Amino acid sequence: MAINVTISTGGATTVVTVPEVQNNITVSRNQITSEERTKLDGIEAGADVTVEANVRDAGAVMTTGDQTINGTKTFDGPVTFNGGPNDPITIQNNTPVNFNNSSTTFGTGSSVKFEGITPQFNAVTAVHLSGTGNQQIYKNTPGELTVESNSGDVKIVANDGDLILKSGTSSGNKLSLEGRSEIEFKLSREEVEVASVFKIIDTNPVSGDETTILEVDRAGDFIVRDQAGVELFKVQSSPEQGEDLDFIRIGGENGYKFPKPLSDMRNKALVVKDVASGDDFGKLEFRDFVATSIFDMAEVNETSNDMQEGEALIWNDSTNKFVAQSVLSNVGLNDLLDTATISPVNGYALVWSDGTWIPQAQTDTNTTVLSTDSSPTLSANLNVSTHSIVTTSSNQGITIQPHGTGNVSLGNFEFDVDQNLTGKDNHVLTYDQGSGTIQLEPAALDLDGLSDVDLTGVSEDDILIRDANGDFVPTDAFSAFMKAAVAVSAGMPQNPSVAGDFDNNGLVDSNDLLIFLSNFGASPSNGNTQIEFTNNNAATFSIFDSNFTFENYNTQTSIVTTSAQRDMKQYEFNTPSVTTSIAPYTWQVNTTANSIKLYTSNSTEFGEWFENAVIEIKEPSSIYHNIGSTTDPVSFAVYVEITRDYPTASNEIDVKMIADYPSIPENLNFLMTQDGTISFGDAFKKDSTNTERPKAVTLKFYAAFAEDEFGVVNQKFNNLKLKVTGSV
Repeated sequence: MAINVTISTGGATTVVTVPEVQNNITVSRNQITSEERTKLDGIEAGADVTVEANVRDAGAVMTTGDQTINGTKTFDGPVTFNGGPNDPITIQNNTPVNFNNSSTTFGTGSSVKFEGITPQFNAVTAVHLSGTGNQQIYKNTPGELTVESNSGDVKIVANDGDLILKSGTSSGNKLSLEGRSEIEFKLSREEVEVASVFKIIDTNPVSGDETTILEVDRAGDFIVRDQAGVELFKVQSSPEQGEDLDFIRIGGENGYKFPKPLSDMRNKALVVKDVASGDDFGKLEFRDFVATSIFDMAEVNETSNDMQEGEALIWNDSTNKFVAQSVLSNVGLNDLLDTATISPVNGYALVWSDGTWIPQAQTDTNTTVLSTDSSPTLSANLNVSTHSIVTTSSNQGITIQPHGTGNVSLGNFEFDVDQNLTGKDNHVLTYDQGSGTIQLEPAALDLDGLSDVDLTGVSEDDILIRDANGDFVPTDAFSAFMKAAVAVSAGMPQNPSVAGDFDNNGLVDSNDLLIFLSNFGASPSNGNTQIEFTNNNAATFSIFDSNFTFENYNTQTSIVTTSAQRDMKQYEFNTPSVTTSIAPYTWQVNTTANSIKLYTSNSTEFGEWFENAVIEIKEPSSIYHNIGSTTDPVSFAVYVEITRDYPTASNEIDVKMIADYPSIPENLNFLMTQDGTISFGDAFKKDSTNTERPKAVTLKFYAAFAEDEFGVVNQKFNNLKLKVTGSV
């Protein structure tokens, strides 16, 4: 059963009921002190419950609700303000707020306002904006936003990026820079070249274009442009190309160039250079000018002491200077030394005569009438303007008479007008290029008008021959030739076995003569001197690299074969399939030297016809071309070496590039003349002294390849046909 235990202390009785299951009861005495009792007596009823008003009234800073905090609060560690866009953090009423070596963070989206106070930031990094994107220090009420330092500099620094100072976008907004002593701009470039160190750019918001209207470059040049970008003013601190002085230019690129002032400007004049174009056009330069008075000028033959009252400086041709002469209003004509004494008469004029002005009567004082002048002389060209030179006298002619052997010119036509007309009946005016004049020459005659010419029945290509009556009559040219040949051969001995039946009809007649004449002057060797190699079974040559480049493989003037596989390669020959020649000319092929030789069998020099002959490479000339390990085209040129052997003079050698193949693909037999005719001259030309023609000509053929990454190339002449001809 339960046990009740009564505890009495100081007159107070407390009954404690002990459960039945509790067997042991321990009572220990721990009496509190009087001081502790005094403290407990001071605790108000219900003090075991925290009341917000009590805590706040006791001076505590609450974490919720609105509260005014008085006094100075010091934060020694990081402080975070998390105010939202609609919950700004406001510090006002002149309350000083000191952030001393603390890290104060305003959370994302917070807005901090300072109203009526001056915040103090004593840290090195006072305000740190660490967010991304655009951030603002913003003032949204009228008045000034001032960043001020009572002592020391105020710096706005952009460590990585542009620093932009921008005013409002209204038409009256502007950007002002004010300095007490000076405004200074510094550029720190750190070895980076910057053309312009200062620019003012008009962004032209209406047109959308930007124009640099003010520019100062690193050399100190200063340029001002208008809104269209046209240069108006320029200060050039260093000479431009072609210039020999620094200058200030006004008026754009073609404006005046003012030089910089000299160290000594005394007696210097600024003069525009006398040029109409070029680099010096519009350039001004300082020149020496020591004149301080008109009397200092070289053209003035007076001094200030020589000049009298009322005198003027008048040019004098005899002295080539200005001299002093009186021009006072009270000086009369009779006072002048070069004027005859006169009494003024109405209608008279002063006329210069033999060094003296003399009075002469004039019918018209305003104009000069040539009819009243017994010997008029023009002092300048006579300009008739829109009028003509005419005569009003009845049937009166107009005569232009030059002096002596002079001519008369009408525009570009110059007439020889002093010719003797004796015997010039029926002559006509003809231009003579030798003299450059137009003069009388005999008129061209009409053959039909001649008494001893009868043109009856005349035909095209007829000629005139004289008949038995002494008259000239038309006859066809062949008939005239035959008559002349018969007349010349009359009385000559006849040979019944004479050759000349060219058409093999058993009769020497006019047809044979025509055949002869059609070949008159021709060489039988023309077209009948040729050699041909068909299916040439000579060996191929091989090349796998080249010393020549794409720039010089086709420009060689000598044969280069010092390197077996890298220089020119020679084409080889076997026995020709066809040779044609007219004695004494003979072909010979040397299969060891791989040469082709045309020579005279009697060791005489080639005939005159050969001197201007050429050797032509004819169809079906072709080259066998095989590339071993590449499919890329190959570039090569064909050369001929010509050796001329003269009867007495020393041999002479020429090398000619005769064909260029800049891109030949792999593995084919290609026609050499695929791009046109191939021929070469000078094979039979005279020696260097122009004395004798060769007696033999030897030809060798070579190929030069452009350097490339090709494999082994094998080549030979598959077919080759050479023909000696007078023209191509």
